[in-house]
Amino acid sequence: MTSTIEYTPSRKYIGNKKRFSIRRKLLIVFGVLSAGSLFMLSFLALKFAQKAVSEKIEDHLIDKANDTAEIIDSRINAFFQLLNSIAREQELTSASSSDAEKLEYLDSELALHNELVQLNFYNTDGFRYTREGKKITVSDRDWFQSALKGKPFASEPLISRSLNKLLIIFAVPVYSNGNIVGVLNSTVDGLWLCDQIADIVVGKTGACYIVGLSGTTIADEETEIVKNKKTAEKMQKPIRNLNQ
Repeated sequence: MTSTIEYTPSRKYIGNKKRFSIRRKLLIVFGVLSAGSLFMLSFLALKFAQKAVSEKIEDHLIDKANDTAEIIDSRINAFFQLLNSIAREQELTSASSSDAEKLEYLDSELALHNELVQLNFYNTDGFRYTREGKKITVSDRDWFQSALKGKPFASEPLISRSLNKLLIIFAVPVYSNGNIVGVLNSTVDGLWLCDQIADIVVGKTGACYIVGLSGTTIADEETEIVKNKKTAEKMQKPIRNLNQ
């Protein structure tokens, strides 16, 4: 007859086994929580770092844009100063100056400044006479009306009606004894603004461009972008209005 011996674990052994099982579970839980916490902290730190870098870059670009705008502003102001100096001469301000004298004076100034394409004086009625005696009327043009009110004007690049080429129009009032007696009109090449930003560099290799009030690019290092604009049918938009 075979006898069977049964083994019954002691209570102490069972208690230790349960204790080790609970400890293992707690270690696993705390390990998972710790790993999750580290992951979340790392993720949040990365997000904060990315946000800080993005904000720093954005602030830098805004500062650079403001600096660039000031540079371009100063160059446009310098051009207005040139026109104002031409407009102050007695050949334009004196009532006794003939049309022929005005034309001769403007031609001499035009020869002195290579960037000028045209330079014309219009009376307060908005017309002038050419050397051939042809009457040119511009009283309906935005630039004339603006300058006649004492506000210097610069247009976006547009197709000139008379020359059929891309130009920028500038206009300033002509004063005599504090009264406006006419308007001095000048045109420059339509890529003049492109030349003004050609030496402005953003960072090491970046460049800037200018978008006009019409939403089109009016200055860019890639001049074809400006040349290919559909401006022939558009009215010129002021990019700069300065109080006298």
